[in-house]
Amino acid sequence: MQTHDTPPEPVQAVTPQQASSVTELDSDTKRKLEAKVDDFLTALAKTPGHDPGFRSKIQAVHGLGHEDIRRAAGMTGRLLNQQLRSRSQIEADITAQTLDQLRKKFDDLDPNRRGDLLKPRKLFGLFHLGDGLRHYFAAYERAQVPIKSLIQSLYKHQDQLRMANATIDQEKSEAWDIMTALEKHVHSVKTLDSRLSTDRERIAGQDVEKARVIDDELLFHIRQKHRDLLTQLAVCYQSYLAMDIIRKNNFELVKGIDRINTITVSAINTAIMVADALTGQKLVMEQLRQIKGVAGDSLRSAAAGLKEHAAHTEDGSFAERELGTLKTAFRDVFDAMNTIHQNHRDADENLQKTVHILSDEFDRANQKLQQHTGPTYE
Repeated sequence: MQTHDTPPEPVQAVTPQQASSVTELDSDTKRKLEAKVDDFLTALAKTPGHDPGFRSKIQAVHGLGHEDIRRAAGMTGRLLNQQLRSRSQIEADITAQTLDQLRKKFDDLDPNRRGDLLKPRKLFGLFHLGDGLRHYFAAYERAQVPIKSLIQSLYKHQDQLRMANATIDQEKSEAWDIMTALEKHVHSVKTLDSRLSTDRERIAGQDVEKARVIDDELLFHIRQKHRDLLTQLAVCYQSYLAMDIIRKNNFELVKGIDRINTITVSAINTAIMVADALTGQKLVMEQLRQIKGVAGDSLRSAAAGLKEHAAHTEDGSFAERELGTLKTAFRDVFDAMNTIHQNHRDADENLQKTVHILSDEFDRANQKLQQHTGPTYE
């Protein structure tokens, strides 16, 4: 049975409001942050405008969240420069190539391409060239070494994809921590803006210089900082979603490899059984029997039962039916391969769209940060 696993859609640009709603802080955390803001404003109100301590407090606001902004920008930069071209992507491409090679091997063995295997083979209609079925099934013995190699290669790629996903899970956890830290800074500057706007006269008092700095510098930088934090939070969340796309694509490919190997082994087992039932031919498949799922004695017993049934069948319907079973098994293999191949192409296309959108958002965020802070984050 063919299954269709739709690859994840490309990640669209994330708004600051969307990102902020994802990392909503609990009420206890908010209260603690607000208490810190209140303590800061109390200290600010007690410090004269001409005092060096007042200026240092203003600078502390300028630097609020600076390191976490750097961490977020650095994570997105690494994602664009490394992770999206990482081992998982390479493994996905190599896996697709390996599947193509396996398909070619099965193309060569496909009974649907062999014509009438039950028809006697003769040269010029006179000289018997041997049993077409026996000749066909002998091809399995010749193909078993490369098939085994390709299946084992798929399992190795599967392990690499699992390892890549373990790394992505760690990076997603790091991204979530960064997003939470940014959201805390966002709440702090929002609270600071609100408190300063409503309590400016009390904080400034009769100090003209303090009032000027609050109006011309502090409130301006707080609001600018708020926008920078929200912008970086949105890009960070977009990166988080992009990593999730990579992880899901890898996971679907891991499942696809299991499906391909299961269906491939099923087709080989069917061939072993049909060969024994129709021709008494014992396929020597020791190489493939080392692969999990390729059975031996149980299939021989099943084939013996089929031969006993065939002995009571006077026409060729039994042979045609059993050969039809093998043809169906091969169609299942090709259907599964086609599905995985198409999903890989769609997933790669969607991922490239995600990279393009994320790259544009990252560049815009960097430009804003460069205008406000100087250096570009990479």
